[in-house]
Amino acid sequence: MTGRDAVLAFTGAGLAAVPFHFTGHRTRALHETADPATIIIEYELTAAMNDGTGTATAPFAVVLTVRDSKITRWREYQHTALIAQAMTGSLPSPRPAG
Repeated sequence: MTGRDAVLAFTGAGLAAVPFHFTGHRTRALHETADPATIIIEYELTAAMNDGTGTATAPFAVVLTVRDSKITRWREYQHTALIAQAMTGSLPSPRPAG
């Protein structure tokens, strides 16, 4: 994809098709690299099912490359099993505390 409008159109269409909506986010870590143009971020997104049946938080990691204050590459790593469960309209049972 090239350009902000193309990215926004792609992500907007994707978000409209999922059975959940995002309710929160949290940065877990920001990693320094030897290359100042490379940024590594670990974060979590929390989502609620649109039908009210549950919520879940999934971990993500992204490696960004920037040039002239613009993102030139975005490589994201996701918890695909949890996302697949959410896409089917079901979420795993919460883990017990402790």
